[in-house]
Amino acid sequence: LGEIENTLTQHEAVRQGVVLARESGDTRALVAYVHPTPEWFDSAAREQNAHLLDQWQRVFEDQYTGSQDEHTPDDLNLAGWDSSYTGEPIPRAEMREWIDGTVQRIEELRPTRLLEIGCGTGLLLFRYAELCESVHALDLSPSALSDVRRGVSQRGWTHVTLEHGDALSVADLAEGTFDTIVLNSVAQYFPNRLYLEDAISRMLPLLEDGGRILIGDVRNLDLLPAHLGAVERSRSDVGTTAGELSRQVRYRRRQESELLLSPTYFAQLPERFSVLGAVDIVAKRGVGDNEMTAYRYDVILTKGTATPTEPLPWLEAGTPQRLRDLLDEGGTADRFGVSGLRNPRIADDVRISDGLARWSPAHEVEPLPKGSRLTARAAEEVRELEAVLLHAETLGYQVAATWSQDRPDALDLVFGKGGLPRVRARAPYRAQHLANFPRIGDLGPSMARTLKEHLSARLPSYMVPGVFVLLEDLPVTPNGKVDKRALPAPDEDAVAKEAYIAPRTGAERILCRILGEMLGLSRVGIADTFFALGGHSLLAVRLNLRVKQETGTELPLQLILTGATVADMAAAIETEPAAAEVVPLVPAVPSRDGEEAPLSLQQRDLWFLNHPQHLEASWDNAQLAYRLEGRLDREAFGRAVRALAERHPVLRTGYVHRDGTLTQRVNDASGFEMKVSAPISGDAALREWLAQERTRPFAPDGRHMVRIHLVPVADDEHVFVLTRPWGVFDGWSLTIVLPELMALYRALVRGTEAVLPPLPLRYADFARWQRRVVGAGELDRQLAYWRGQLDGLPALLSLHTDRPRGPVQSYRGAKVGIDAPMEVLTRLQQLSQESGGTLYMTLLAAFAVLVGRYSDDQELAIGTPVTNRPKAELEPLVGYFVNTLVIRLDVTPDRGFSDLLKQTRHVTAEAHECKDLPFVDLARELVPNPDPAYSPLFQVMFNLVPMPRLTADEDGLDDGLATEPVEADPGPAKYDLNLTVRETDAGLVGHLEYSTDLFTEETAARMARSYERLLREIAADPDADLTRLRARSNGAA
Repeated sequence: LGEIENTLTQHEAVRQGVVLARESGDTRALVAYVHPTPEWFDSAAREQNAHLLDQWQRVFEDQYTGSQDEHTPDDLNLAGWDSSYTGEPIPRAEMREWIDGTVQRIEELRPTRLLEIGCGTGLLLFRYAELCESVHALDLSPSALSDVRRGVSQRGWTHVTLEHGDALSVADLAEGTFDTIVLNSVAQYFPNRLYLEDAISRMLPLLEDGGRILIGDVRNLDLLPAHLGAVERSRSDVGTTAGELSRQVRYRRRQESELLLSPTYFAQLPERFSVLGAVDIVAKRGVGDNEMTAYRYDVILTKGTATPTEPLPWLEAGTPQRLRDLLDEGGTADRFGVSGLRNPRIADDVRISDGLARWSPAHEVEPLPKGSRLTARAAEEVRELEAVLLHAETLGYQVAATWSQDRPDALDLVFGKGGLPRVRARAPYRAQHLANFPRIGDLGPSMARTLKEHLSARLPSYMVPGVFVLLEDLPVTPNGKVDKRALPAPDEDAVAKEAYIAPRTGAERILCRILGEMLGLSRVGIADTFFALGGHSLLAVRLNLRVKQETGTELPLQLILTGATVADMAAAIETEPAAAEVVPLVPAVPSRDGEEAPLSLQQRDLWFLNHPQHLEASWDNAQLAYRLEGRLDREAFGRAVRALAERHPVLRTGYVHRDGTLTQRVNDASGFEMKVSAPISGDAALREWLAQERTRPFAPDGRHMVRIHLVPVADDEHVFVLTRPWGVFDGWSLTIVLPELMALYRALVRGTEAVLPPLPLRYADFARWQRRVVGAGELDRQLAYWRGQLDGLPALLSLHTDRPRGPVQSYRGAKVGIDAPMEVLTRLQQLSQESGGTLYMTLLAAFAVLVGRYSDDQELAIGTPVTNRPKAELEPLVGYFVNTLVIRLDVTPDRGFSDLLKQTRHVTAEAHECKDLPFVDLARELVPNPDPAYSPLFQVMFNLVPMPRLTADEDGLDDGLATEPVEADPGPAKYDLNLTVRETDAGLVGHLEYSTDLFTEETAARMARSYERLLREIAADPDADLTRLRARSNGAA
């Protein structure tokens, strides 16, 4: 990934870039996080100005049109003044307080000739105009100006003139015309910082010396995370977690449509405009419980020669009562400052915001109280503070508050008799981020295309990210490194799509809709390709199933994998005749508890049907464990387990003999309970407990086919353990069971109902359907294929082992890890796509190369488990849909790897056409008298598996739990070698399981390292012959 990042930052628009492989739901892609240069931001700002102003004009016009009626006073038209916490209008009393405070601020400027930019409905104008000799006001909205013009006429004012225009149109006015310019609650709608500076540069010549500009109601950028956190907390009746709240805040920051400015920006403004003599930064006063009082401030710019800053004595007061004591003690100077005062309006919000950077993702965060932003105690502190400031005014002081620069949850106060000193914080202004870039997400698609073209010209296509996320700055850890955990999940605008071309035919519309649903995109065009939109090989199979389900036609998998456009795929659908479904999968009446059904073909693999006679029936029980850190409601978790068993009947299915035939019977859910073990301390004791639990047997005719335990291992820490017998449900089912369990738990904790997809049928219904669809004739056809395909293979692979093979397999084994970095994985994915295959095929072929190096055979048989869910309706079903296929490959040394990969693709495709015949039946037919020393038909296995997770998000759960997998008891080693790998955000990981009867740990580790090197060599030179690949992978040993 480093090479991609280096190439990315070579582009003139990129100041810093980070590339990650991210997985979200079903999609996975390389994601580039880009922090553009200041020059790029400025250039983009200029291009955006006209467009964004036009948007705001339409917003205001829609907002003000018809807002004035006969029941509303013309000086109290509050259209559009809604709370971001509740979405409701801000209470009228609080709006009056805000209006009165702003008018008082204007009156303190003693205006005579006033220019107001953005007068809106006249909330301020109708109150200050009588104080002035002349007023000239502008606004973007003709409707608002019409209402104000009516009010001016009704009052008989001739000194007030109105004009349609924006802040930049003031350049046409005469210089030196005004002593006061007001922009109140307007700057946040400016397109960007450059526009504001352009406006200021045009306003300053209009002012006489000593004149002042009031920029009111500025949103404080320094406090944006605290404000957004409060907004998100106000939108839920229940609490959330620090991890989830952090994600919500990051997302809302990228979606911010208004301009926010740090007080530091204004403090440094005289460096840009030398005619500014002073800048006062004044926080709002009042007791209203709203964001305008809490998070906005006023700025007063004075035109004139700068004078030295007046030295002020500063006192400390942490509470309103301590401030009152200072004032009443006497002896204070006529002009002084007070610092260290807690700002009760925002203190709780800042505390939560700061905590998000420190807390575990599972840390619980409480919601805001309904109907009120402030707690009762905070509201009382606000009233106490305002009362003390009013008290100071009775003592002859003028008082102003400003934002402390020592800590974000504090205020500095400035007091003066006979006039205020400069209103500035005690500490220097040092914020680095001075202004945000509104609507930065709108620039994502164009920047994505630009950077994709840049990278495509310099890197192989597999190294080019498909997703680009623009950020104003990259989050950093306390030690200054990029905090990759804090990078936001990409949204749809980050995908580098082709120029949108709307679907024209029915097939195109169906495909665009299906792709949008699968990949989480609101709009897909016919020029887009599956992989460019974020698809991958596993999703391609699901796309194939969805298309078949909705259209009745087959969309060739190879067409998807070779990068066909939506238009190409639609054309293939339209030319393929639909196949009539003879037997419906979903029954008119689903099976019920207590009914018996035949076994499915795959259930021939049930644990009690095929276990070696010298081993216990529980020898191959499967186990999975997760560590849960955080407060766990055990009672709710147990109820979630019961609800899961009620939802998926296969978890409570027993197997009974009836008239000489084995059938399956679904039991009711009564008695299904989660067990809580005694507390266990230490990893060694936990491993011992897990091993004992895994080998406890299940009775075939028992009521329940899964055991779930909670093991307390520390305060607020448990290990969740799921144990099942072989053949009950497959690995795909784990990706259903675990997230659904946590969804049920979250709903129970929050008192809501879990939203889970309906299940149209049961596993027993599938078994009945399969018996009718896959008849004896079809199974005979498949058996004939396998006879011919495996004919002539030696019964035993001639592996070079460290120890002689014993007369009977002991099934004892161990495993060593496999790890390939993301650079290798992405190249292999690209190679797979270019060859018309899948990553699974490429990794399988590479494993064949490895095994061939440790064998004398020119041909190999490798077993591989495959999922056989032939209908889309089966995707959400828990059950056993797996069969084992035997892949026969030619690993002659002088053969090229690309040729081997082609054979792997061909053989795998053929094998998938014959995957209904149960492997146990195939083995009995072809090897009627198996040797107990080794497994029949093959002795090495390969598997590419999905990663089972408790949720789709690795960073933490909405229910307040942090999770991580626990190494469960490994179980038996059924084969000489068994390679299992999975894709992760970091690359390819897995393990090589080996029989300890045959291999030493040193040999197994050497094999694992060789496979890792093989993958790197194949990624670099896929046309190399097998001899060269083996030599290169061996040479570095």
